[in-house]
Amino acid sequence: HGSLVRVILPPAPGAAISVPAPVPIASEAGALRHRVLIVDDEPRVAQALQRMLTSEYDLTVASCGATAIEHVSGGAWYDAIITDVMMPNMTGVELFDRLEAMAPDQAMRVIFLTGGVFTAQTQARLEAAGNPQLQKPVSSQELRACVAQVVATLRRPERVAAR
Repeated sequence: HGSLVRVILPPAPGAAISVPAPVPIASEAGALRHRVLIVDDEPRVAQALQRMLTSEYDLTVASCGATAIEHVSGGAWYDAIITDVMMPNMTGVELFDRLEAMAPDQAMRVIFLTGGVFTAQTQARLEAAGNPQLQKPVSSQELRACVAQVVATLRRPERVAAR
């Protein structure tokens, strides 16, 4: 019926990357963790990203761009949005374009996750967007450092509570 092979490799030698701890946002109910949306059509990739970030962030996983759009249009706020570039039905670039039109403050928080195989047009669009890009496979330290930078750089807008 098949074989299961697991390869466990030691970490690469080199300087350790210092990852700044995210600053929690205070609310009336107490300190909240930053919220991150992971958008990937491959469940194993989404689970791996989730495992890398779960100790530091509140995570939501969407298996497609349409679900991510539903979350944002429904009023969900994310301090960072990690999206795969190549997905069926709606690519990460198309998701970014939709967010730019409907929620520009959320579009600024997009981190593109690429496998490196895409057209020159897609590469030009990614560069024009100016958002961070990470190459698959991404290390935990790389991912956490990038998310922490987006969270620290782009502060959440103050929400005025209705009284």
